[in-house]
Amino acid sequence: MKTANYTFKTYDPAFLEQQIALVKQATADWEGFGYPTKEQLLQTYSGDNFTPHTRYYAFLDDELVGFLSSALDPQNPKRGNLQFPFVRPGHEKLRAKLMEEAFQTFRNEGREEITTNLQTSWTGADTILEGFGFEKQEIINAQLLFRIEDIHSSELPLDIDFAEVNPENDRQELIRVFSTEMTQTPDQIGGIIDQWPDNENIIMNHVSWEEGQIITHSMVFGNNNDQELAQMTHISVYDEKYQGRRAQQLHFMVQQLAEMGYQSVQVFAIPDAELESYHIPQAQIRKNIRYKKHLAPEQIA
Repeated sequence: MKTANYTFKTYDPAFLEQQIALVKQATADWEGFGYPTKEQLLQTYSGDNFTPHTRYYAFLDDELVGFLSSALDPQNPKRGNLQFPFVRPGHEKLRAKLMEEAFQTFRNEGREEITTNLQTSWTGADTILEGFGFEKQEIINAQLLFRIEDIHSSELPLDIDFAEVNPENDRQELIRVFSTEMTQTPDQIGGIIDQWPDNENIIMNHVSWEEGQIITHSMVFGNNNDQELAQMTHISVYDEKYQGRRAQQLHFMVQQLAEMGYQSVQVFAIPDAELESYHIPQAQIRKNIRYKKHLAPEQIA
């Protein structure tokens, strides 16, 4: 580590370009790690629950050499969340200072339980977190990554009508089914749906219906870092009688993506118990793991 005096600051929109460049450099060998664009970060950081004082930036002169993002859980007044402490090569010991900055804020805010999530393909990240006292908890969900050429769509009949979502006409039914799997209120879910028409990253958004009710749904986003990779949400099935339709919708969407010129697909946020329902033996599996750390009671301000 370079011997130097670092300057620590909290969030300023002027830091975003350096933030993105630093994170991309620090995660260059992490498979499956994606990072938002500047525009996406600005949108995220304009949310009601954004807390600027929980984003930590370490500068050496005018160069950003370390960054850690954390947040106060709005659902649980005793919990804080954080991401990984990203640093430039040669500044690895700076991670400890960034973590302590976050821990001190959590103490001041009365947060006793600190959580973070890692993916199994992020080389070395688990060892670093465990060194700061985090313990592995449970598998949150999984991702599948596969090449479109490995999917043989002819194996499944595509006799189902998978329709493109109409956010205005389908809004109430979407709110109904989303409420079965999301923690947001119906009004908040409606607000998310209302933003879809303006989201240029959405390249597919399809449902299947039976008797006036949505049975399956999935969306696909383009990847700003890889123009040949499409990122698909977990295909939700809202009626147990139609579990087999997940694989059919997957094959339908893959066919469409192939025609658009995409080469690979990443399906994310899959519940671990539902991995096998995708029927893709060639896919790489990446699991997201939750880690947790407890701040001792005497450490809480």
